[in-house]
Amino acid sequence: MSVSILDPNGNTVRTLLSNASQAAGDYAFEWDGRTDAGRVLAVPGDYTFLVTARDAATATTVTRRGVIVVYR
Repeated sequence: MSVSILDPNGNTVRTLLSNASQAAGDYAFEWDGRTDAGRVLAVPGDYTFLVTARDAATATTVTRRGVIVVYR
């Protein structure tokens, strides 16, 4: 499973999880508004999160997308 945050321009600003093996189930992820470099994002806008999971038995990959609205 992978979880990434993209800025309003579509650039990946944070990777919360990268190709980690996870059992089936519900998971919660928290983003602190920082980039991978540790900088606080100061740009308000619509950020996208992507969750990608792969079923090892069938090799099927599923990606889900959502929006996080950042404002000040």
